[in-house]
Amino acid sequence: MSASAAPSPETAPSAPTVLYRERLLPSRLVWLIPPATGISFWFIISAVHNLTGVVIAITVTIALTVLLWATSPVVQVRADEQRRWWHASRARIEVEHLGAGEVLDAQAMRQAMGRELSTTAFVCQRPWVPSGVRVQITDAEDPTPYWLVSTRDPHGLLEALGRRPEH
Repeated sequence: MSASAAPSPETAPSAPTVLYRERLLPSRLVWLIPPATGISFWFIISAVHNLTGVVIAITVTIALTVLLWATSPVVQVRADEQRRWWHASRARIEVEHLGAGEVLDAQAMRQAMGRELSTTAFVCQRPWVPSGVRVQITDAEDPTPYWLVSTRDPHGLLEALGRRPEH
């Protein structure tokens, strides 16, 4: 490859900047489930064979720990030169299609997940994260009325989205 084929630093696209990032990891209490399950497996299987019980207990503990981490969604706001994107788990939306944002404390989040929940809303919620945000979608072609997303820092997320919180 010739040197002229490589993009110059001025024309090369820059990497997106992460303005906000949070992995919705479980609370400390939930992290006790993998070792407790592993101990339970050891207790049951060690009656037949102790070494097998130890191996299975360790395997179960590691597998459940990895599963908890891997299934914890990432909420982030990324920006490049042209656009800003909001990612919640595998979904994403361009920030220009967002309307008003609302900070939800634990009680408001329970209500938003209950009677107030629209069947067409996008939801990225974890029960161990009590607070969240609800952001309206302004794109006329999008059937989703709003995004309801758990976050431990709702004010920081709305700030990264460029939205002032409504109460």
